Amino acid sequence: AIESAFVLAQELATVGPDGVNAALNRYATRRFLRAGAIHGLSRMASIMNTTYKRFLGSDPYDIYPEPMKKMWQQVEKLGIPHPGRVVGQ
Repeated sequence: AIESAFVLAQELATVGPDGVNAALNRYATRRFLRAGAIHGLSRMASIMNTTYKRFLGSDPYDIYPEPMKKMWQQVEKLGIPHPGRVVGQ
């Protein structure tokens, strides 16, 4: 929010009363990609946090077919740390 407010202030500082609409359009253009990237990264972190598993293969989901569950149980025995755990350290 602070970053967005700063960019908005920059845009509005360069125009008079007649240029507010153009400044708002430039502000939206400048913020679109940055805000989208931040939103996407935040969502990814949230998903990783809610689906966190200590090792790859831990607690296979119930929706998996039985052969896939067995495969993930074998992977779990290898003790490979979940990538989210490694990156988060």
